[in-house]
Amino acid sequence: MAEGCDDLLGNGSLLKRVLRAGSGQQATSGDRVKIHYEWRLSGSDAVIDSSRELGAPFQFTVGENEVILAWEKAILSMQCGEKADLIIRPDLAYGQAGCGGGVVPAAEEDGPEAPGSLRCRLELLELSRGGDGAFGVEDGDETLSPEEALQRALRAKDGGNNHFRAGELQVAAEAYKTALQLLGFAPDKGIEDPQQAEAVKEQEEARWSDVARHEARDKLMLTCCLNLAQCELKMERFIQAFQHASAAVSMEPNNSKALYRRGSAALSNGLYDQAHADLTRAAKVEPRNAEIRAQLQTCQQRARESEQRDRSTFGGMFGRGSLYSEQQQLTADVSATVQFPMEVEAAEEAPSAEGPTPRVAEEHVRDAGNAQNASDA
Repeated sequence: MAEGCDDLLGNGSLLKRVLRAGSGQQATSGDRVKIHYEWRLSGSDAVIDSSRELGAPFQFTVGENEVILAWEKAILSMQCGEKADLIIRPDLAYGQAGCGGGVVPAAEEDGPEAPGSLRCRLELLELSRGGDGAFGVEDGDETLSPEEALQRALRAKDGGNNHFRAGELQVAAEAYKTALQLLGFAPDKGIEDPQQAEAVKEQEEARWSDVARHEARDKLMLTCCLNLAQCELKMERFIQAFQHASAAVSMEPNNSKALYRRGSAALSNGLYDQAHADLTRAAKVEPRNAEIRAQLQTCQQRARESEQRDRSTFGGMFGRGSLYSEQQQLTADVSATVQFPMEVEAAEEAPSAEGPTPRVAEEHVRDAGNAQNASDA
């Protein structure tokens, strides 16, 4: 074992050396924590990932499997204010999969110096007991100049993209949220007073009065909302995905990705009318897109199955003027006006729309995301 290190698990797989002792509360399962981190490969001094370089601390809830196992275990041994170095064996980090397209190599053997082993400097900044409350962006970020806010938000977005590609969806989502907060986009601030809300809006508009910076901000906000919606879809958080996609639609009403993702979220929530409307609009914008076409077919199939179940349950209560009859007529009208070509590019593999169970749409949402992911940026 490395000199001066504590063996947290007793088997050499996770070693910790305290650099600065903490004096606050000790983290427990269920706490919301705010940390700074810095990653290096074992045996190298080159930094491969850093929250400070991304412009904001990282947040997660302990015990919710949002981060790698090494962080889950290490944070439980730390107090607020503590800074420590970790030596992490691959099976507690990224294992045989590796990460970052080879930046963290796939592990082929065990031991602290094995390929894929990592060193991490971890600093516990704050914790919220039981997960109550949210920290938001770093202290002082509200006074950043627009140029500084743009630069930090861009770094946070790029970091989110890297984590998305590595399959770390929760980490990616937090990075996109941080970017949006830096840009002044915070729809969940909870301001109930309409006058106060309007005053906050006017203050943000004044801050971004420069035309070029305002356009750059709007473009980056749209990208982060789209990417955040995609993360939520893949994590099956369909209500949040609907909200983030709706924000993207409000920024750019004819954006096919925003419409597709909102329609997919609505479909998984059983909102067939909303899903059909969004997916139809997306199909009109991008009629050759195989994923949109397949999802629209899934929506139509799900609506028919739901109608059949309702008719069976209620004994034909819904008459000729029912919602479902109107929906079928709408589907017929759309089919007559939206033409889908038969040829589909090989890269746009569309899952089958057949299947009687509600899980079909959810599985399609997760699979379809591979072609419309964090590369939006």
